[in-house]
Amino acid sequence: MKPIYKTMIISLLVNSFLVILKLIVGLIFNLQTLIADSVHSLSDMMTDIIAIIGQKISKSESDNSHPYGHGKIEYITSIVIGSIIMILGLSLIYHAVNMKINVTIYNNIVVGVVLLIIISKYSLSQYVIRNAKKYKSNILMASGKENLADVLSSVAVLITVLLYKLSSYVSIFKYADKLGCIIISLFIIKTAFQILKDNIITLLGERENDELVIKETKNLIYEVEGIKEIDELILMKYGSYYNTSLKISVDANSSLRESHQIAHAVETKLLENNRKIKYVIVHINPYEKNISS
Repeated sequence: MKPIYKTMIISLLVNSFLVILKLIVGLIFNLQTLIADSVHSLSDMMTDIIAIIGQKISKSESDNSHPYGHGKIEYITSIVIGSIIMILGLSLIYHAVNMKINVTIYNNIVVGVVLLIIISKYSLSQYVIRNAKKYKSNILMASGKENLADVLSSVAVLITVLLYKLSSYVSIFKYADKLGCIIISLFIIKTAFQILKDNIITLLGERENDELVIKETKNLIYEVEGIKEIDELILMKYGSYYNTSLKISVDANSSLRESHQIAHAVETKLLENNRKIKYVIVHINPYEKNISS
């Protein structure tokens, strides 16, 4: 199983377990915030499913209508995820404003369960985000950020439970649930905005600006014999892979056949040695050495 798929499957399974756990404990102890938090985790499951489908489509082979493949579907999938998070955040604020005051005092079992949920969810978010960076996957990054947003929601539940334990001594603590839900909802909305902004910008067309990636690519190109200079190198992001276009200078006295062989060698070198480069366009220029007057 490929690493990205494996990560998404693990995330889906963990979120499924947490949804069931939150819902059961919430119903047993009549803890409305935990029930609402289970709905939040349910959205994580939905986005994981969308991510798996989007990842599958993004790997589809190119066709006549899409000569550079379907990689940009990854950004569209991430935008869908960001939209779901945004709707969720706005819905939670609406729920918090209109919910009834609950002054139930919860026991230590609930505290222990919520702590377990927080630790599990945070560990999952870090695992997904770490793999997103490792495999440079926007889908995993969006899913990891939503998992992290869900951690904040669970922390709000924990704070609510602890403050409710003190509400018999400090009456104002009965409003903790409302305030906590609103604050966490704002964090969720901020996360959604960032996901939407990043992926919409990239969907419109964004080149890779990571200096290390560019340097490694240039080093590969210079391994091909006959190249005098790299005039231009553009790595355009197409989901999990690059569409690469470059201009290289060769000896001005080289024949058309020789120039073609160099261009073909560059294309082969990049495709065989960089797993993220999927398409390569090479333009040949005659090399003209600058002479200072």
